Amino acid sequence: MRSETNQHIDARWVAGEIGCSQLAVGLQRALAGLNVGERIEVVVHNEGADIDIPAWCYMTGHDLLVLNHPVYIIQKQGDQHV
Repeated sequence: MRSETNQHIDARWVAGEIGCSQLAVGLQRALAGLNVGERIEVVVHNEGADIDIPAWCYMTGHDLLVLNHPVYIIQKQGDQHV
């Protein structure tokens, strides 16, 4: 599957306008279904996502590969991070 940024992705989640804690819980759930090394494209229109998603990735240890609001691509790292 190809993302809006023409990168390989394994899953896509359209989060809409949610932000902060709802976004963090949704990201955790979305990545729980992926294997280590797989990528998810997240589309979120909340302006705070430019802060929330990089912070969440930093705290959980996942790699933020693309930050191009409203599109973000995250690569899952070790299962201990969920």
